[in-house]
Amino acid sequence: MPKEGSPPVSRSRIVSLYLPLWPTDRIRKRLGPDAPAPETPLALAGREGRRRVVLSVDLAARKLGLRPSIPVAKAQALYPDLVLMDADPEGDRLGLEKLALWFLHRIAPIVAVDTPDGLVLDTTGADHLHGGELPMLKDMVHRMAGAGFCARAVVADTWGAAHALARYGRLAIAVVPSDKTTSALADLPVEALRLPSPIIEGLATLGVSRIGPLAAMPRAPLALRFGPDIARRLDQAFGRMGDPQRSGRSSAHIRRQRISGVNFHQHLFASVVISASDIRQALSTSGTTEQCRTKTGFQKRDVFGDHLCRHTQSFCRSSERAEIRRVDENIHAGQSIHGFPPAGCQ
Repeated sequence: MPKEGSPPVSRSRIVSLYLPLWPTDRIRKRLGPDAPAPETPLALAGREGRRRVVLSVDLAARKLGLRPSIPVAKAQALYPDLVLMDADPEGDRLGLEKLALWFLHRIAPIVAVDTPDGLVLDTTGADHLHGGELPMLKDMVHRMAGAGFCARAVVADTWGAAHALARYGRLAIAVVPSDKTTSALADLPVEALRLPSPIIEGLATLGVSRIGPLAAMPRAPLALRFGPDIARRLDQAFGRMGDPQRSGRSSAHIRRQRISGVNFHQHLFASVVISASDIRQALSTSGTTEQCRTKTGFQKRDVFGDHLCRHTQSFCRSSERAEIRRVDENIHAGQSIHGFPPAGCQ
């Protein structure tokens, strides 16, 4: 407990933006009018070892009972009307990086790709620029829905908690108060802890399927049987241990220093903001802070504008400005589309 009169203990606020249908939504967006009708089941196939299996399915296919990992031949036999296309994991990853760049420019100063189907944002000290945490999350999901992408968003004190609730929680949009993390996670399945499959299967043999009962079990027997992963994931989710965000491409990290007057968790500054290979040379780009703000469209109320321009100059490169504007136009172009959030995103 902090002593009376001492500064309050700062907490990070982490957003997990989950895009459950990202690969199929992206394919439909890319094909435009040539895309299969929304009610037509769509699956994306690829290699898993020597087998050709279904890697992603859209909402219509899920309603039929189709799930990833099923062999392609079996899927085609069971679902004759299924539209099958080749998966594009590299394109999916690059699309997430471009989306991360857009969110970095518009929403939060720290954004990372959470492969294969989401983003993670540190919004500590930034939510007031968007009217608070709930309006900020609603705006994120609304923009994605308007652009044709199903999305869920949760903000919590830890990445583990936000990640778990975005994927296994009942609400598409949720704000977890700082003192409610334990109760919010208690009823979630143990799969939400990002544990390896053998551990999940082992816990199932013990009859343990929820995080609450798992967290109440003695740790020594669990560690003896399953190793340290269970304790580590529980501690990360509950905020007792750091859980630094990392991207899939460490060679293109943009690192930052602490911004005076804005508190962020120290370990996050050693991790990735975005990872796009074509901005590596942008770090040496010259230009004054005012020029950079003018070129990138940062408003004077954007407290992170000066920091971005002074320390990275990354947005002063014309190709990056064009990329941000292109993603911005794509997102804004769909805002008039009805259906928020899209059916099935709940």
